[in-house]
Amino acid sequence: MTCQETTLSLGVYLLGALEPTEQATIEAHLAQCAQCRSQLAELAELPSMLERISLDDIAPEPLVPSNDLYERVAARARAEVADELAIRRRRYRRLTAVAAALVVVVVGGIGSWAIVGGNSSSSPPAQTAGVRMTVALASQATGTGYTVEVSGLPIDEHCKLIAIAKDGTRDVAGQWNATYQGLATETGSTRIPRSDLARFVLLGTSGERLATVAV
Repeated sequence: MTCQETTLSLGVYLLGALEPTEQATIEAHLAQCAQCRSQLAELAELPSMLERISLDDIAPEPLVPSNDLYERVAARARAEVADELAIRRRRYRRLTAVAAALVVVVVGGIGSWAIVGGNSSSSPPAQTAGVRMTVALASQATGTGYTVEVSGLPIDEHCKLIAIAKDGTRDVAGQWNATYQGLATETGSTRIPRSDLARFVLLGTSGERLATVAV
């Protein structure tokens, strides 16, 4: 039993109106709690004070509620409901803001590679023999990251993406098989720094040039 529970029961305990089990619980708590024993001592005169009160002294008077009692109680209830709704709305707005922030973090995390180094670019599309390609670049700590979008490739075409530097250095930046139709997206990187890149060339199965994008 806690001190708060004991305090609420001390008056009844002094009057001897507790059940035996409750009285035993109170006495067990008092045996080990000096604070509650002190409160009990302060209430020790309660039984003798009650004996001096006659029934006439405590005869109840008719209870007449005020005319605005209902309105005051109803207004208080409405205010409490309004406060609870306001709290829920604030909590909902906070949760919504957190959810939106998480979405930004997740999306940003997925695409964060594209802004490493602070430089990103997108090249105009080049089209050769019905193939259309665009390249988006981003500086990285080593080399350059890219996202290539290609459409119009023949099915089963073996593609090889070549990055070419301004000094003519060539690097095979990626290879894949076109087992799809429509638009395809490939991501990867080349060891050539962004500032040294001149163009990307997409070669087909037989080494033929399918598309070229200057960067």
